[in-house]
Amino acid sequence: MEKPSETLALRQLKRIEDMLNDIQEPRPDTPLVRAQLRLKIDYLKNIINSLPCTMDRLPGNDAFTVIRSPEEEKLFRTYLKTVSEKEVQLAIPQDPQLASLNLNLAILPRMKMRTFDGRLENWIPFSEWFTIHIHYSKDMEHHVKLCYLQDALTGEPAELIAGFTTANRSSYTQAWVLLNDRYDKEDKIMQRYLELAAEIPSLDGDEGISIIQFAIKFVGYFRKLNALSPASDSWKEELKAIVISKFDENTEEKWKERTDRIEGETPTVEMLMAFLQEERAKASATI
Repeated sequence: MEKPSETLALRQLKRIEDMLNDIQEPRPDTPLVRAQLRLKIDYLKNIINSLPCTMDRLPGNDAFTVIRSPEEEKLFRTYLKTVSEKEVQLAIPQDPQLASLNLNLAILPRMKMRTFDGRLENWIPFSEWFTIHIHYSKDMEHHVKLCYLQDALTGEPAELIAGFTTANRSSYTQAWVLLNDRYDKEDKIMQRYLELAAEIPSLDGDEGISIIQFAIKFVGYFRKLNALSPASDSWKEELKAIVISKFDENTEEKWKERTDRIEGETPTVEMLMAFLQEERAKASATI
């Protein structure tokens, strides 16, 4: 039976083979194709660098060297040959007329890919980033999208889609749908935000949290909850109760003075957030 590390290595080797086949294309002759090829080469290098390897001394040589199986050595030599050829092609200046076409498409900023570990509070930031930059890309093949998706996941979500391979054209779509069915749960995400808000230290507690950090954290959760369900009153009342329960005596008195001035009107969570922002600004001005 294969060890998990061996299974991972085999999957990475298959991924390298697929990517090498993918970049075996004609000479890159447009800004977009050249930019895409650079991304693919960078991705290949990252996979190569992440592969587990065995180091040992060869007979008659005191220096350490990497020990590879015949199949691994053949694939590695193909990788070196292919990547060096493509990098030489990329180093050759383009035809000025071609370089002026679709220039904006060639400007692809390097951004750190978001990752997802299964914690619900991290799903929306990851999902939004991946959807915009990978999922909706019209210039990326599905097997490449699957590689990016698998590399972005750890823990439970990685295990959830572990059986999908790049050999099946529908694997990426199935994996993405499976992840969304499992984690894209608005009600559970909102409840998780409220749980995390409840864990914020009190202003009069031993943790010594400042009104500045207190306001930043609660306003942040308010924005996240409001983005998911702006019309709902239930979470607003719950968040308001959590915030007020964590006031120290001084802040509680200031809030009471504020609410006493609005006769006949029930204080809302929006008013509470505005109050926190004002208190944060006052505290920041004294630093």
